[in-house]
Amino acid sequence: MKKRARFVAIIFLLIFGIIHFRLATLQLLHTESFGKHQINLLENSVSQRTQTIQIDDGRGHFLDNEGNPLSYDVKNVVILFPFLKYIQWDKEKLANLLAISVDQIDRQLKEHNEPFALASIGPIELTAVKMAEINDWNIPGLIASEKLYPKKQIEAEHLIGLIREDPSQLKSRYPHLSLPASIPIGIEGLQASFDSFVIPEMESRLIYHVDAIGRPLFGLHVKYAGNANPYYPLNIRTTIQTPIQQVAEEILTKHDVKKVELL
Repeated sequence: MKKRARFVAIIFLLIFGIIHFRLATLQLLHTESFGKHQINLLENSVSQRTQTIQIDDGRGHFLDNEGNPLSYDVKNVVILFPFLKYIQWDKEKLANLLAISVDQIDRQLKEHNEPFALASIGPIELTAVKMAEINDWNIPGLIASEKLYPKKQIEAEHLIGLIREDPSQLKSRYPHLSLPASIPIGIEGLQASFDSFVIPEMESRLIYHVDAIGRPLFGLHVKYAGNANPYYPLNIRTTIQTPIQQVAEEILTKHDVKKVELL
């Protein structure tokens, strides 16, 4: 009888030991790289209580010879957080300022479960005056901000190159840096050649804290999270003259020239 009780006690001790080890792994040992997929438990726990929208992916940019961006456009937009559908606020004032209907605002709030830029055919662009006016209203979850949009047509795209997510290559290329696995790296062209100069430390985001059902936690205002270093990552100015490059590429397209890259 004593042997059986001792055996059962040992089994229970083993079970509790395994459970405690599992809890220690989750909460203490591997909070930022759990399991074979290297899941960051801290980031995931925070994301469950925040609503965020990316303003800039944080990666350095390539500019033409005049300093104009080659791969993106900067637009002044109105950003709405989804919890606005649950609270009372003056939608009509916003609709009148932007010359749209309240129904358009309601429809887009209903369609989105994540923060979004208010749109008509494309993003509704604001003047600096309208941006300041909207932000002066101090409506929680309603923000006017700059946002970067990738260009549909990139001049000298073959020279600029490509980026993509590759966690294993990222880790082997930058073993000394603690970077999120989702950070893209350059795989071709200037993106690959200057990757170490333009790789982001973190993206720029607007963040709002919400409760378990997505309603705002009042007293907590929208926060900006981004790279605090104004000198990094770098923007790289090339010798590309955008107007000339556009004309040259239009000529190739017009004459259906293929398998040729022109710079």
